[in-house]
Amino acid sequence: DMAAAAWVVLTCLLAADFCVGRHYFVHDHSIGPTKQQYDKDQWFHCSSVNTCPEEAGKHCDTAVLDGGKPCLSYALSPRFEGGAAAQLYSTDYNGSIWAKTWVMYSRSDGPPHPPGPPPPPPPTPQANRTDYCLAKRLVLDKSRQLLDANPFWQPSSSHVLNLVASALQLSLCSNTTGTKHRHSHVQPEPATSRGSAGRHTAAAPLRAAPSPHVVVHVHPSGSDAGQGLEAQTPVASLHRAFEVVRGQRRTGVLGPQDVARVVVLPGHHYLDKTLSLTAEDSHVVVAGHGRGRTVVHGAQSFAPDWKHFRDNIYVTDIPQSVSLSNFSSLFGPDGRRLSRSRFPDANAETQGLHTPAATGYLAPKEGHPGAKLHQTCSASVSCPVPNASIPGFVYGTFSGASDLSVGYKPPFEPYWCGKWSGLAGFDITASTNKTSLPPSTGAVLHMTRGTSDIWANFQWEITHANNTHHLTTNTSTVSLQLGRGGWQFPRGTSDSGWFFVDNAGIAALTAPWEWYVPPGQRQLYMHANGSAVGSGASVLPATVFASQVVTLAEWVGTQAKPVRAVTVANLTFSHADVSFLEPYQTPSGGGYSLFPGAAVVADNVDGFSVLGCSFDSLGGNGLMVKNYARNVRVAHNEFAWVGDSAIALLGSVDGCDARKGNQPHGTLVEDNVIREVGIWGKQGAGFFQALAVSSTIRNNIVFNGPRAGILINDGLAGNHLVENNVLFNLVRETTDHGPFNSWAREPLVYDWGTGPSVTQQTSNITRNLVLCTYQCTWPIDHDDGSRYYYDSFNVCFFGGAKNYKGFGKTSQNNLYVHPDAKPTEGAGQGFHENYCGVQYGSVGTSSGWDEHYLNNTCVLYNEFAAAGSVYKVTNCDTNNFLASTYTSTVGNRFYAPSGTYQLLCNKGKLALNLTQTQALGGEVHSTVTTPPSLSQIDTWAREMLGLA
Repeated sequence: DMAAAAWVVLTCLLAADFCVGRHYFVHDHSIGPTKQQYDKDQWFHCSSVNTCPEEAGKHCDTAVLDGGKPCLSYALSPRFEGGAAAQLYSTDYNGSIWAKTWVMYSRSDGPPHPPGPPPPPPPTPQANRTDYCLAKRLVLDKSRQLLDANPFWQPSSSHVLNLVASALQLSLCSNTTGTKHRHSHVQPEPATSRGSAGRHTAAAPLRAAPSPHVVVHVHPSGSDAGQGLEAQTPVASLHRAFEVVRGQRRTGVLGPQDVARVVVLPGHHYLDKTLSLTAEDSHVVVAGHGRGRTVVHGAQSFAPDWKHFRDNIYVTDIPQSVSLSNFSSLFGPDGRRLSRSRFPDANAETQGLHTPAATGYLAPKEGHPGAKLHQTCSASVSCPVPNASIPGFVYGTFSGASDLSVGYKPPFEPYWCGKWSGLAGFDITASTNKTSLPPSTGAVLHMTRGTSDIWANFQWEITHANNTHHLTTNTSTVSLQLGRGGWQFPRGTSDSGWFFVDNAGIAALTAPWEWYVPPGQRQLYMHANGSAVGSGASVLPATVFASQVVTLAEWVGTQAKPVRAVTVANLTFSHADVSFLEPYQTPSGGGYSLFPGAAVVADNVDGFSVLGCSFDSLGGNGLMVKNYARNVRVAHNEFAWVGDSAIALLGSVDGCDARKGNQPHGTLVEDNVIREVGIWGKQGAGFFQALAVSSTIRNNIVFNGPRAGILINDGLAGNHLVENNVLFNLVRETTDHGPFNSWAREPLVYDWGTGPSVTQQTSNITRNLVLCTYQCTWPIDHDDGSRYYYDSFNVCFFGGAKNYKGFGKTSQNNLYVHPDAKPTEGAGQGFHENYCGVQYGSVGTSSGWDEHYLNNTCVLYNEFAAAGSVYKVTNCDTNNFLASTYTSTVGNRFYAPSGTYQLLCNKGKLALNLTQTQALGGEVHSTVTTPPSLSQIDTWAREMLGLA
């Protein structure tokens, strides 16, 4: 039978010297000849040497293994460990062919099920593929160039480069790749490095900052009874410091536009409520002494007095100084986020959908949707220009829905009107060891939107749970009643996805330092880290930080009276509470919803700078710039371990009319390091904008995120510049997306001074280095309706250009390397397209027109990938070829192992070679030949990136 065949193959794979004494876990996903499927998880122990013979491939019944390598050579390679995804075909004893995907990792010490969640798995087998190593070194060298060009980063550039090298797993790459590798290696840091939280860095220079008329000093050891006008007599709190500044203005010591400086002295400053400021607090510089030296916590710290509760669980009282209202996050002595009681166990920061077997999630088949909710729409909204400007678009308006018993009313957004659905209940069916007790009231259900094609995730508060045990099957059904939540994605969901439950009660405390606070009680329960005895680690933390606020500081003005001339510099903002159960907003037609707040908020401002700060271990968004915002600069900051998006720009419109100017305009985001985002929200981006105009995003390093690194959610006005950024290790936990992503699904009216128009000014995407790995599909993803983009001189690895139902775009002078051979990383390939360029939904008049592919260089890797196809076009019409494919394709250089060109049309029903395409008016002066060397590719890339 099939199971026996699988055992034969497995025996061969494990029978090698390197496996002795180790435990192996294999996840076997098999698809049979009639599409039947099964999944099998099993631990194996290799106790002795059992040499695999040379003819092992025959005994394994293996036809293909990782591109034709025999079983033996793969078995003897330690690279098969650590989440390796092996693709193979196996013959069962009935002669049927089964396609199999094996994910395998090992543990050399202890039993196969350790007491806590496992560490991140070792690398996948393609992590040291030669072309991938070339791309990795380009990332490191480009990152070094960006850091070296900025004096602020130089004191800590080695720290950032260590993080980059660690994220890239550069240590796996040898020095001999045939590339022009001219720089020394850096020493990788552990993947769990906290970065700036405890690291001192130089203070950012406040360029051209006016001399302050009043200086107020703040230190926790000070006294709020004074005014803090001398460094020796500081006030104790930031709240008091701004009271003093206001008082100085009211008494005339400070004039209306005189500059005041709030000096936040080195130390730890704890907030128990949001620092809320208004236009009255304009013309202020608030500055610390460098990241890691001056830390503003959205938490209170305390020293637990641990008492034994039962088994390996301890309890301590929570002091009265800690409020329970926003206490949903707990951090350990090193500032790291600790896991709230959850099943299955996992470290949310380092494990998840991007690690093998979706670490910490239950499979969709173990959950079933309960009662469903729907949104209703009625009426319409007019636009100041004819709807015909965007063919086929119909406006609607949201009027409420009687069946939304949870009280959630999605805010009106024309495109999404009526498309939302939700859940009022969810059933978990699993073995009893996973659900021995129902989650307590206040638990939270986290679940993805989708199973294999994942676009987002959701959270719901669980208001009631009922556990039913089935004696005949020895299983339990836990029926959950869901309350707040389900608003984190515009479409909502009515299906099951990958899921877990946190805040799940004392019974779920099964991993070291997992914690739980029962609703309304002032006791903190924690599972001891007993396995760490003797290793120098503490069994229980001596100090913890309990979150108290979602927003640490906010500057809120009005469009008529904005907050003016504020600089925030050299501070660390840390330990804000989660925001995923606060109502989200769907701002425009793109596929993102977001919480309209952040750890730091600038709402209706003119002249607002955030310089040299760190945003570390936050529960939601890091920094949000909202509504009317002019002359905003975000520079030299580090964002790490952020719950949702690092930086978000958010405007507002009247239906489709943006002419009132209530949007961020001209925002400059430069020289930032953004990493480890989307800890909770799997739509978390490095940079997100909705309803913003003329943004510049340049010289940023963005990596380690679940979805996009840079995202533009709509087509309002345009005139953006995305330049000289490095994007990699993105789209790790979702699919069908790119490190850069844009949408423009609806008409939005703006006036550039020539009257109302839905036409955007062209946005430029240029000189970026983008790696499309993990679940990424396209490096630069111009999704639904994207229009008026000019992409030039970008270096894109492992993906090609894309248009989906958009128009008015040009791809010119870009380098696309191996779009048909994306390395396997993490959970696997995801949805991927193996072409230099794809055109979806081209119909000539409403989309797909004014599209140009010019002077690009595209190098294919695999001669078996669509026979060397360079394009995929959904709708080709040979009688109207240029209108149905690309308006112009000129001067492109294509390289394929076969030395041939092929354009696939109409879902593969029509294939055109280069001569045929040129006869129809395409590919003027374009060429195709066999691929260059990797050294040549490296030279081209470095010239484009200014690294030559």
